[in-house]
Amino acid sequence: MTMLRRLALSATLCLPLALLGCGGSSGTTTATNVWSFVGGGTTPSALGSYGSVGVAGGQPGARMLAATWADGSGRLWMFGGNGYAASGAPGDLSDLWRYDTASGQWTWISGANTTGTQGNYAAGGAPGARDAAQTWTDGAGNLWMYGGHGVDGSGTTGMLGDLWKYSSGAGWTSLGGSPSANNATTATAPGSREAAATWVDSAGNLWMFGGNGYDSNGAQGALGDLWEYTGGGWVLKGGSTVKSAPGSWGTVGQAAAGVVPSARYGAAAWVDASGRFWLFGGYGVDSAGTFGELADLWMFDPTTSLWTWMGGASTAQAVGSYGSVGLPASTNAPGARAFSTTWRDTSGNLWMFGGFGLDAYGVAAPLNDLWEYSVSTATWIWVSGSSAANAAGVYSGTGVAPGARYGAAGWADSSGRQWFFGGTAMGTAPSTGPNQPTSLFNDLWNRTP
Repeated sequence: MTMLRRLALSATLCLPLALLGCGGSSGTTTATNVWSFVGGGTTPSALGSYGSVGVAGGQPGARMLAATWADGSGRLWMFGGNGYAASGAPGDLSDLWRYDTASGQWTWISGANTTGTQGNYAAGGAPGARDAAQTWTDGAGNLWMYGGHGVDGSGTTGMLGDLWKYSSGAGWTSLGGSPSANNATTATAPGSREAAATWVDSAGNLWMFGGNGYDSNGAQGALGDLWEYTGGGWVLKGGSTVKSAPGSWGTVGQAAAGVVPSARYGAAAWVDASGRFWLFGGYGVDSAGTFGELADLWMFDPTTSLWTWMGGASTAQAVGSYGSVGLPASTNAPGARAFSTTWRDTSGNLWMFGGFGLDAYGVAAPLNDLWEYSVSTATWIWVSGSSAANAAGVYSGTGVAPGARYGAAGWADSSGRQWFFGGTAMGTAPSTGPNQPTSLFNDLWNRTP
């Protein structure tokens, strides 16, 4: 699988997808704004070490674009992605893992230890292998998952449009959608897609915007439709059902009818403490009709159904404006990017790490910058990481920090710590010779904001 072939990305994302990391250790950190390398490996293309189902002590293989969620007991969950199973070449995965933050151990819960397994939609079945699925977590701690790129019920690989729920007591339940790949959008249901932005509102309803998938004409591309899943069915809430839809940015800070983000996928997404939805960047259409990485920040209020352009460039390929580490400023702004890792802290602020995008010097590559957005002051803060792309990871000694990457799995645990795993990243800096090429990792990190 290559991102360029499957996602039809721009030349800026034409990267090799060799993959990385193995090993294991455990640990936590209590210091604020300091990264801790918890476990996994620093070398490329790690296979998974599965052990036995339900027995702690395994280690997931290197991967990117996995589905994730956290339960109320301090445990982190991860399903699938694209990467390495127990043996062989990389591919789409269907393995389900749980990480216990107290014991520092991974457990293989279910799914195959091979790549490319097809979906089983019968009672007691399970989703097929996939990556870049759309996910939500409801108030009961269940995972909801829609689509992604993977293997359907007949063994065909493509874009998926199936809806699943996972609960730790009942396992997987198929809740509708198509068991076949590459379905068009209709008036009553979104089409097959991957890498859409998702949120949950205060009533527990699921929302989804855009993605890379199939529009109402059955054509594949970047999408700009907004959907709500409520009462057991989908409702189209806005946007266009035709691919490559242009946006309407309006005036910064002013909500208005007709203001709407352009079609895109791989955008960062959050829900703030007031239940409003936030969206940043992704890969899509800018105000000039050009495709590229985006750097615009949007807010959607589900009580009014209105979008607001909150800041950032309306044109693609904007460079980052970093300012000084730790200091908020109205001129600070992350560069254009897609496939970042995101969290919301206990104070309601929004956090974003890395992604593939533009650094302070206009270089388009994986990033390792960490940003905080204060909702109350509407300002960005560059917290840590490099303002230059392709920074290597530092796993021990002074200045420990993850390397540049995109497509990492991310969680916030019940204690407010931020975690992430793997992704496509730079390797560790060796004592001699060049850095590792861009590769998939299976390293686990955490920090306390």
